[in-house]
Amino acid sequence: IAFNRYTAVCRRHLYNMFFHDKQHVIAWITLIWVGVFLVDLPNFTGWGNHGFDSKMRICAYDQTASFSYSVFFVTAAILAPIVAVIACYIPTMRFIREKARLRSRSLGYEASKDFRLAYSILVIVIMFVCLWLPYGLLVLFDQKQQQPYYVYVGFIALAHLNSSLNWIVYAVTNDKFRDAYKVTIRKIFKMPHRNEIQGHQLTLTDKSISPTSPIELRAST
Repeated sequence: IAFNRYTAVCRRHLYNMFFHDKQHVIAWITLIWVGVFLVDLPNFTGWGNHGFDSKMRICAYDQTASFSYSVFFVTAAILAPIVAVIACYIPTMRFIREKARLRSRSLGYEASKDFRLAYSILVIVIMFVCLWLPYGLLVLFDQKQQQPYYVYVGFIALAHLNSSLNWIVYAVTNDKFRDAYKVTIRKIFKMPHRNEIQGHQLTLTDKSISPTSPIELRAST
């Protein structure tokens, strides 16, 4: 999402190259799944291991099996994404701020839209770092898992909470995302749009006040 927003705002030609049709979006989703599989693959080759984690109360990779793999996991799955998100969002925010500064006062409304986008980006970055970094630091500095289980459960819950909150933050802080959610929900549940309802009501009204047919006129006379 960070790279998508960066290209959409700052590098439009790259956005048109990488995200211009459904096939490219499917390719990006596939690439993400392949990347996640490659991060976990060493656990099947003997570098790490899988098992029931009594601290997190889930089946996951064995944190105590290999400290070097734990470092690799935290770097590849947590620190690298944090750096990538910050690297994408900082130039995006700078571009938006500079664009808003150059606008004239007559375009104040457009500038306010730019600031709202920058605000939503800032919220996403802060939330991502605050929710994922505690778990990454816990894995690195508690290799023997000496902390109580509720610390692990709480930190891993915070980390996964990030994905659950992202769509809410986008909906609250960005009008376009909110409108896109409405369109998607209407399509899923086959709910008519407000304009369609109003058009249908106007059609019924027109029919109700239509001129009386010749047959009805003869019957009335």
